[in-house]
Amino acid sequence: LTAKFGTQPDPATPDATIAPDAESYAAMRARRLPPPEAYFSGRIRISGDAGLAMQIGMALLPRFTQT
Repeated sequence: LTAKFGTQPDPATPDATIAPDAESYAAMRARRLPPPEAYFSGRIRISGDAGLAMQIGMALLPRFTQT
């Protein structure tokens, strides 16, 4: 997934990258694994602007948590 905000041209490299492994991503989508638990257990890797990545993660959190 590539997310772009604003009207600026695409950067040569992403500002932030959030990379879960496939198994953890499937578990989060099925709401069996809370995203914070996945991150703190090392199943999600963040590179680049960690602050931006965390903001994006918080914006997406409701899609991966039970209501």
